[in-house]
Amino acid sequence: MRHLLLRLLNLFRRDDATHELDREITAHLALLEEEHHRRGLTPDQARLAARRAMGSVALAKDLHRDARSFVRLEDLGRDFRHAVRALRRAPGFTLIAVFALGLGIGVNTTFFTIVNAICLRGLPIESPDRVMYVSGRDAQDRTANLSYVEFDELRARHFDTDKMIEAGDLLMLDAREVLATFMEDGQPDAERFNQSVPAAIARIVRGLDKRTVRAYGEMVDLLWKDGLTTAAVKLEMLWNQLARTHDFSLLCGYSMGNFYKDAVVGEITRLHTHLIADTGEAATIN
Repeated sequence: MRHLLLRLLNLFRRDDATHELDREITAHLALLEEEHHRRGLTPDQARLAARRAMGSVALAKDLHRDARSFVRLEDLGRDFRHAVRALRRAPGFTLIAVFALGLGIGVNTTFFTIVNAICLRGLPIESPDRVMYVSGRDAQDRTANLSYVEFDELRARHFDTDKMIEAGDLLMLDAREVLATFMEDGQPDAERFNQSVPAAIARIVRGLDKRTVRAYGEMVDLLWKDGLTTAAVKLEMLWNQLARTHDFSLLCGYSMGNFYKDAVVGEITRLHTHLIADTGEAATIN
């Protein structure tokens, strides 16, 4: 502990420590020179012999300085002072550098604050994981923002999904996850389909008290987008077979982009009872 305190003290009294080191090395050389002189050497020979015995004076000073203080901190202080002097000699460059650093730090801080608040912590609202982004699709199957008229219409038809889920009136499933339960080698498996989908319909039927079940699906559209047109047609057939044994109506949503790029659209439409074309962004088949 005492040695550490001395090293810290020498860090703040650098000039005094340097002078003490110089005096110690000078005294040590003088003692060596005197000893060689007593052995019969001339003063010049004794001085050279003392230098040879001592070795490099600069190296000795560096070794003593390393042992007596914190050299890295001293070097850091010297670098800092040199940087300050250089910046004072070029005020224009200093101003630009400070502005660039401030701007960069500010932008990064702002960006991280936004990412932290929205992506890492979540939105400062109740159940942020239930917030959904609603958009449309244009004729090229690109994401398109809703117009204010469409937004206003959606807002006017607002219903509380949480209450509907709690009451058993609404069941929300991920289309990709449901597909994974019955797809096999790029094709829907009839047996696995009849084990997976009817179970979801039955969960809703139990709570509706003879009211009609309406299913809204996009699984066929996903297969169509993936280029699995044969699988898409087969899945439509499985839906039709299921409708003969279960009481529900199916509303299928398709991206308009699919209707312009594939001849299979005729087979898809023939497997439905109604076709409703929207005014420019979506098609709905019932």
